[in-house]
Amino acid sequence: MLIFGWHPITFFQGAFIGFSISSLMTMTFHFIIHRYLRKMRSLIASIIQNLLFTVIITGSVWLGGLLFKSETVTLSPKIFLALVIFSFAITFLISSIVELHRLLGSRAFSNIISGKYLHPKEEDTIFMFLDIKGSTTLAEEMGNKQFLSFLDDFFIAVADPILKSKGEIYKYIGDEVIITWSMKNGVKNNNCVRCFFDIQHLIGTMDGKFQAGYGKIPEFRASVHCGRATVGQMGLIKSEITFLGDVVNTTSRIMGECRKYGKDLIISNDIFEQLSLKEEYAINDLGDISLRGKHKLIRLVSVEEK
Repeated sequence: MLIFGWHPITFFQGAFIGFSISSLMTMTFHFIIHRYLRKMRSLIASIIQNLLFTVIITGSVWLGGLLFKSETVTLSPKIFLALVIFSFAITFLISSIVELHRLLGSRAFSNIISGKYLHPKEEDTIFMFLDIKGSTTLAEEMGNKQFLSFLDDFFIAVADPILKSKGEIYKYIGDEVIITWSMKNGVKNNNCVRCFFDIQHLIGTMDGKFQAGYGKIPEFRASVHCGRATVGQMGLIKSEITFLGDVVNTTSRIMGECRKYGKDLIISNDIFEQLSLKEEYAINDLGDISLRGKHKLIRLVSVEEK
């Protein structure tokens, strides 16, 4: 309305422009950015994205003026240039926030912005440690550069099932990704276990891509445990949200039992008792296990699809 002036037709014109911008941006993100630019993690990719959005905004305004016979289509070059610069500045600001949100994760982003964890807090949290089988051998066979690309493609692929299960990627450590859930989100619909099998199914559909690109298909295993963790913000430069506590160490130790028993997914009895798995999954009670570096025995359960 600031551009077109106050007039009854302005409402419809504004609605058309708003719909055009939102729908075209959505399609551009899905069919171009998500597909072709998502791995171009550079200033060039960001500039391309912002130029595309700027064209969409200015083009939608121009088309709205044309269709509704507004004087906007005859704006002076100076005003039109100002519109282009304004559109680019807005899209750059928004895309920068979105990129920061992507890099940090929604939980870390919101918590760092709000300062929630400037002072450490204790929270009940579910952890999953998920790693690639035989990563040392794969790295030797592929070479470090290709293996890094292999891991990157795998981690990009698993992001969607993790987000779908309301999980958060806490951090990557070599060939391993650590995923967290709040107790509420992880227990709901058995999300913390369902996530693992959703990843299995997804990677199964990508066998051809990995085989063609690397001659190998990712195989992986995971451990899941829950407990009280201390959460706090650490560091001034490259600040991050950090989890500390026995629950983190125990989840890591359970991963070793996956290798020992040849199981793809082992969870602690602590989290098993919070879930309803027996109808959908095959459960195998492994009994009370002595984990490396732990004095107290912990009961473990392996989980498979029926």
